[in-house]
Amino acid sequence: MMKIGITGGIGAGKSLVTDYLRTLGAKVICADEVTHMLYRPGKAGTLAVEAAFGSSYINKNGVDRKKLGALVFSDETALNRLNEVMHPLIYQTFNSAAAGQRLVFFDAALLIETGWHNGMDEVWLVIAEKSKRIKRIKERSQLSDDVIDQIMKSQLSDQEKMQYADHVIDNSKTKTDTYCQINALYIALNHRLNGLKKWDASFQG
Repeated sequence: MMKIGITGGIGAGKSLVTDYLRTLGAKVICADEVTHMLYRPGKAGTLAVEAAFGSSYINKNGVDRKKLGALVFSDETALNRLNEVMHPLIYQTFNSAAAGQRLVFFDAALLIETGWHNGMDEVWLVIAEKSKRIKRIKERSQLSDDVIDQIMKSQLSDQEKMQYADHVIDNSKTKTDTYCQINALYIALNHRLNGLKKWDASFQG
């Protein structure tokens, strides 16, 4: 099995990359999607959050994500506690879902911060200009400037993440430009998986 970690700061465009990889037939496991599943009623994540923070953070749908988010992004101690209880569950779920796969991508914003990158064969980092990241976040959510700033500060910078990245995808331009970068990386990856030593780097799909 080959595991490829995909990471990047909020608003960088990881979802664009992983959605496109799925159209290419790739197996993608998203940490956010895993978390949503774990936060459902009766699931391990919901039970862990209730034990750590109390029943007031649980509702009929499982974990009250909005209320919990308001707490952890304003209280570093609470954020660290949440990470302590949830990160092992998320990574365990990823490994279970990845079992038997020849190639699997793991999309996680905190891939490097958690140390999960150490379990990957490669790390692909998605970056974008800060102004474009903020614009994208505001277009898809109701987050305030202060909350966006808090989330960005809770993540490593692109410069710090580049120290751990095997490949960088710049998502600052058009979707077509981003897709071309993904095509080149995906083709090269599949050639390596198939034991082929040469490939045409000029092919962009």
